[in-house]
Amino acid sequence: MATKDWLDNHAKVTAYLDFSLYASLEKWMKTHKIKKASQALTIILEHYLEGNIPIEVMPENLEQEVKQLKVKATEIDGLEAAVAEQQREFNDEINSLRTEIDGLRQALINAGLSSLRERVEA
Repeated sequence: MATKDWLDNHAKVTAYLDFSLYASLEKWMKTHKIKKASQALTIILEHYLEGNIPIEVMPENLEQEVKQLKVKATEIDGLEAAVAEQQREFNDEINSLRTEIDGLRQALINAGLSSLRERVEA
């Protein structure tokens, strides 16, 4: 239990609210699914002192945001997989072209050597 000195130095803000104002605070907390008065008052004061109106502090809005971010993350994962597949296909195509170019180069070398051999023998 808190001592009298501690209570004098750490008074709860809600102790200074009249019943109707505290009832309004409780209703606001219930609407926004906030369980602690200190958390609710902190949110209200931050928004009030920063000149903002607390529009979206509801946990269900936060849950919707998290769900949307998860959907976006899934879309990004899908895009990453598609890009990775295209990169694999591109690398396969490049390797195939390199093989063909090496074969063509070797064929040209062989053709040149056989032509040169014919000339030397003649």
